[in-house]
Amino acid sequence: MPENLLMLATENPVHTMIFLITFYMWYCIFDRLIVYAGLFRRNSEGERSIAVLTRERIMSRGSSAEVELNIIGRMISRNLSVIKVSTVIAPMLGLLGTVWGMLITFNIISDNGTGDPALMSDGISKALTSTRLGLTATVFGMLMAAVLERMRRKLTAYAGAESIRNGRSVI
Repeated sequence: MPENLLMLATENPVHTMIFLITFYMWYCIFDRLIVYAGLFRRNSEGERSIAVLTRERIMSRGSSAEVELNIIGRMISRNLSVIKVSTVIAPMLGLLGTVWGMLITFNIISDNGTGDPALMSDGISKALTSTRLGLTATVFGMLMAAVLERMRRKLTAYAGAESIRNGRSVI
């Protein structure tokens, strides 16, 4: 299985790009899941870690709640745009690989004629594999991007509620 995956990733430069983008996208997804899990965790008093972090930053740093919430918001949102862009790029690369494979197939047909279906089916198979790789990366990436976006909204709401609770409304 791993040798088949390695062969698939390296047989076509477009496949290699899709694999690299997908790998980095999943790295960003797992990074966000770990960070969000830590921020949703509750302490012994039942407070969420994001609320404690917000309160500590607002109280200790002396800066405005609005500035601290912007900093926390950027920390929470980091890499989400990478995930979303990856879900757009992957199917486009899959389409590019499909066009590339079909051009190779047409070149084989022009060189050898249409007499050998095995040559044509191999080229078409490689072309459609690119589409499959791009769409697979996109489907799972879009699903995880939606989950992470929902988690980000909840964390941002908890942070905003904590700043209001401290009497420093940013609204």
